[in-house]
Amino acid sequence: MVSPFLFFLFLVRLACAVAFLMRVSSYYVTQTRFNVTLFDKDNVAVASAKPSDRAKVTGTIIEYDVQKNRENKQKLGYDRCTNLDRKRYDLTENMMQIIDRADQLGQPHHLPLTVFKDTARKVKYLTGQVYTEFVR
Repeated sequence: MVSPFLFFLFLVRLACAVAFLMRVSSYYVTQTRFNVTLFDKDNVAVASAKPSDRAKVTGTIIEYDVQKNRENKQKLGYDRCTNLDRKRYDLTENMMQIIDRADQLGQPHHLPLTVFKDTARKVKYLTGQVYTEFVR
């Protein structure tokens, strides 16, 4: 059983990653597994986000399907932050955690990545409403 505090920290981290994705994407389209590519030092895609494969990952590419500025299918790359002196937020690490969680919960690749299990063990999507209800 996970403590309520650790669960709250997980939700906050997940919400930060979702907020970042929503801020960058003009239409606030939730990212699926098909929109996210993890890559290694040779720019070769890493197939999984399992802890055993995380050491290989050096960055993330996110493809934004539809945007208001009509730059549809735009791909933005994010390098993994390795300097601990300036490390504040590592999008790549958070995406690996989100992908790993979605895989653990059996989330199909064509559905949104931001999922969690509530106290009734039901799989839910992390939305603004769910986050607000949890915080209140």
